[in-house]
Amino acid sequence: MRLAIRRCAWALGLFGLLQAPVEAVENASLLASVNAQRLQTYQLQTLFHLLSLEEGAANVAAQLQAAAQQFAEQFEQLDELSAGQGLDSEVTALQVEARRFQQLALSNEVLSQGFVDLHTQSELSASGAALSQAYGNLLSKLQAQGQLSDALQEQAILMQQITAGYVRETSSLDGGGAIYDNARDLELPVDKLALQFRQQLSALDQQYAGQTAVEQRLQKVASNWKYIEKSLLNYKEKAVPLVVVRCSDKIVANLTAPALIEPRE
Repeated sequence: MRLAIRRCAWALGLFGLLQAPVEAVENASLLASVNAQRLQTYQLQTLFHLLSLEEGAANVAAQLQAAAQQFAEQFEQLDELSAGQGLDSEVTALQVEARRFQQLALSNEVLSQGFVDLHTQSELSASGAALSQAYGNLLSKLQAQGQLSDALQEQAILMQQITAGYVRETSSLDGGGAIYDNARDLELPVDKLALQFRQQLSALDQQYAGQTAVEQRLQKVASNWKYIEKSLLNYKEKAVPLVVVRCSDKIVANLTAPALIEPRE
């Protein structure tokens, strides 16, 4: 009898040892998915406003459609990734807002009518702000479980946020949407976010000092950043949205590339 109890206890102990790494992997997968979705949220916003600036250009419309599909795939798999982690309410709230956000992003009237829909533009901004809050709620729960976002990934998300804000401002000034877009009051202005990016980039240089592969990527980030920093700090002056988007894409690629794989120039 005692031997059976010992075997049972041993088996339970082994199960516990095996279960902990499995839960850690599941949490890490969920965190990675949430952060990928955060990045895609700002990419969708960027493409939505770029489509208006480019007057419904076919190549931008195709990019928007593809990005929206990837975005949907990310938020639809959250149920599976979060199963059994006590995050049902946070995930459900996030998915509800994510579906609304995706629908708004794809309802840009430029796609069908050839003009900027200022109401949808404002609704998209409001939905994006609500979605950011939903991400924050879920991330807070994951952080309480010991899951912290990678600093490079956070910097990439910040870069895409800045780009989305910059292109939105340019689009608003072009189309008169500034008076309709009340949700911008919920976010820091582009110049403030740019200052934050600069400070965090310096911190990353120190954090990854001596790690050659990451240092090389950060050098490329810094090079592209210097090229657009002045435009971002003076975002209400002469607008160069295509230049900002192009450099931002390179910065995000370098910040999110696997450690041992260098992204293309």
